[in-house]
Amino acid sequence: MRELSKLIYLAGKANLRESIYDVMFPGPVEHKLETIENLLGSWSWFHLSTFLVAESGGKITACASGHNMAESGGPRLKDALTEIGWSPRDSWEIVARMAPLLRVEPDHSGNAWVIQNTGSIEDIKKGGPIEPLLTAMTEKGKESKATVAEFTFFTGNQAFQEIAEGLGFKVQDRTMDGAFRKHYGSPGMTMMTLPL
Repeated sequence: MRELSKLIYLAGKANLRESIYDVMFPGPVEHKLETIENLLGSWSWFHLSTFLVAESGGKITACASGHNMAESGGPRLKDALTEIGWSPRDSWEIVARMAPLLRVEPDHSGNAWVIQNTGSIEDIKKGGPIEPLLTAMTEKGKESKATVAEFTFFTGNQAFQEIAEGLGFKVQDRTMDGAFRKHYGSPGMTMMTLPL
């Protein structure tokens, strides 16, 4: 699971100056990876079962996660942190550190299939591993009985946008925040949607 933890960490950086996991989980990178790995075993949108991966030469090269907002959305993360031994105070401190990110997190509809944590160690381009992962994630959304797939990524990641457009996704929302731009170097987040 360490390979997947590293990819999730990189997905949190994407086109930003630093990974969102650098802000969420203070300390050395190994501690961050260990925390992500522990969360993969807890029941939340971080759980291992929410991920699909692409492999090449026996190594994981790309990942994406998908979850039904009504069943395992954001509030489950607090429960997951408690499950791996974090105190309520630790959880609140994460929320405080994440304030700029939370201001640009798009509002998700109640029965949405949310696709995120998408990243690759390879160049993200048409024909690469991200396109089939998004396709497979969309199919999982249909199976979950969600009514819409919502793909979120940091604004400015043109490769993600072009791949999603090729699969029929349309830009639904762009949320921007000056503090987020100043800290991360991206204006905010983009949400693209596809009816299921």
